[in-house]
Amino acid sequence: MNNWIMKKAAIMIVVLFVGINNVRGQGAGLTKEETVAYINKKLNEAVGHYQTIDNDDGSKQKMYYWESSVKLTGDNLVVTRTRSKYKPEEINNYKTVSYVSPQNIYRIEREKSYPCDYAKFTYETSFNPLHISKIELYKGSAVGEPAGAISITLKSKTAKMKIIGQSAKYKLGYDEYSDKYGNGGSCIGLKTEEVTQSGSLTAMNFLLADESNFGKIKRALEYLASLLKAEDDPFGE
Repeated sequence: MNNWIMKKAAIMIVVLFVGINNVRGQGAGLTKEETVAYINKKLNEAVGHYQTIDNDDGSKQKMYYWESSVKLTGDNLVVTRTRSKYKPEEINNYKTVSYVSPQNIYRIEREKSYPCDYAKFTYETSFNPLHISKIELYKGSAVGEPAGAISITLKSKTAKMKIIGQSAKYKLGYDEYSDKYGNGGSCIGLKTEEVTQSGSLTAMNFLLADESNFGKIKRALEYLASLLKAEDDPFGE
């Protein structure tokens, strides 16, 4: 009898342990704010790491992530991704240069310089998780690279996307700027271009070096969608 009781108790402990882990694995008990905070933490891990992308001319380029984040605004997720071929510290280390103002030859200007091929791109996308139809690993994510991407397909073109590009504006010794201080070849100023559009595809960047991250973020997004669905229509099927 004692052996039977002990065996039954052991089975119950195992079942309870498995159940607790399953609940934890699905994120049960987390609020939608806590779930988004978890996703944001996982996306932040990509900052400072690179992903190799394909250029339009067929060449490849390493792009370093300056920002990879998500926040909840109403029922929408707002995903922000910023990347450049340069690391932030490389740009911060560029010097301030002196040059003669073209408007006033007696005035010397000082301004931060940039590499002449400098460009930084920010992608901001807003969408409702309830509209997600598919979450998969982006096919361009290369094994062995530190950062990768999650491809998210929506049921229709409900994602609002804004792309902001910044690049070096003027080259000293060219355009209307005269160079008097040996800074020829340096570039100053930034020009900004912005494009907005709607679409059914979006992406999130994450630390690909940890193979478990894709599954964690995917489950968190699915769990968030279930919370929003229950909140929107608690008695729906």
